Amino acid sequence: MRHLTPEKHPAFVLILLALFAILALTLLPEHKQETTTETTSQNSVLAGYKAVLTDSRYLRFTIGAGAAFAGAFVFVAGGSFVVIGQLGISPATYGYLFAVAIASYLLSASMGPQLTASMSRSQSTLVAGSLLLIGAMVSLVSGLLTDGQSITGYVAGIAIYELGLGLFMPLCQARATEHMKENMGTAAGLIFFIEMLLATLISALIGFLPEAGTLSLSTITLIAGAISGFCLMKTSDVSEATPQAA
Repeated sequence: MRHLTPEKHPAFVLILLALFAILALTLLPEHKQETTTETTSQNSVLAGYKAVLTDSRYLRFTIGAGAAFAGAFVFVAGGSFVVIGQLGISPATYGYLFAVAIASYLLSASMGPQLTASMSRSQSTLVAGSLLLIGAMVSLVSGLLTDGQSITGYVAGIAIYELGLGLFMPLCQARATEHMKENMGTAAGLIFFIEMLLATLISALIGFLPEAGTLSLSTITLIAGAISGFCLMKTSDVSEATPQAA
């Protein structure tokens, strides 16, 4: 009968070391765990996330901006399938239409500082939100009148929507955090994540709608704009907002 030796069975050594380690741990005296710097840091991070995600003003403006972004993201995510796949527009023409939408956004974003300098942030947000709803309505009505076949009407509505979005998103992002005294980094970092999450979820609704040309896209855009407007109802200026508790 052969004996187990460490030289022939390396696993035997590992088993012995494991048993020795378990025995040593059971014999160690228990001490009260003291709070370490790492634990304190982790608790601080979690407290920061909790403070931000329970801040109603932050959530209202962030979700409002995210829903508005989702309304435009519908065109980015599904526009090519509808305009090229269903309506037969060439990819080159679609590229020009896409450029019109992006140019509208960039134009309004560059005009944002001048607009906010001439009126309050609440008034600027109202103007931008109105453009969102007008653009969504133009796209939807043109689709209803043509059974979803009007590319010109849809793109005109999207261009107006993008004009509003270029003003609306920066305003909402600024107003979401302007009252905060702490956790600014956490709040700013979460804004983009929440916006992309909402854009993904809302854009996914296209898959549940029938193939109806631009009607399917404009319907989702209008729903997104309505959600955005609902989030911002009765929001006040920062001077009337309660600062975030530490």
